[in-house]
Amino acid sequence: MSVSDLLADSFRSDFRSKGEDDFRKGAVFISQASDTEVRASVRSAGAGRVQLSAEAVDSTGFAATCTCPNGKKGLLCRHIWATILKLEENASDFILSKDRIGDFNLGPPEPKAPTAAEVRQAEYKAQQSERLKQRNRDIRQRKKDQARADKGHGPSWPEPVAEALKYFSENGFPLAESLDSESLESARRQLARVFHPDKGGSHEEILRLNEQFDILNSYL
Repeated sequence: MSVSDLLADSFRSDFRSKGEDDFRKGAVFISQASDTEVRASVRSAGAGRVQLSAEAVDSTGFAATCTCPNGKKGLLCRHIWATILKLEENASDFILSKDRIGDFNLGPPEPKAPTAAEVRQAEYKAQQSERLKQRNRDIRQRKKDQARADKGHGPSWPEPVAEALKYFSENGFPLAESLDSESLESARRQLARVFHPDKGGSHEEILRLNEQFDILNSYL
């Protein structure tokens, strides 16, 4: 009598039928197989990751879990059956000595730890997503500003930007009507010369200038 014959009664008939179909279609992929543990993935409906484990090499029983919805309910699902058939076909040392299933509780298979490359990729995607969100926020704000300007109300600047524009205007550079990188940089260079300690300015004035420049430069 084959191993699958010995274990068949532990499975629902519909799960066996679907598992056999998965097996015949070549949907079972064994990622790890030893005398005491097997890990596999089955690429079919409700695809799951299967783990089979025995307490010792000479154990005649083993436990089985799967990450699919039925497996999470504690059922012996189609994916587990398909994996057993695949191991039997391969004459795996793990399955050939077994005649019963479910003799101890493993809990769900441990999730696979992400690789360093996957972590970097996830971080990059998160950064790109945040940049895109910020860009969209900036676009929406500019559209609001333009709409207000078209109605004759003038742009509605965020408070820090309005304060920075006031600073440059009070120092002889009204930038509100034509704020762009070129005019902003030109104003900064000229004021830096005026506020330079060698020209009678001070270190605090230079710091203040750079602070207001950074606010407007970030807004652009």
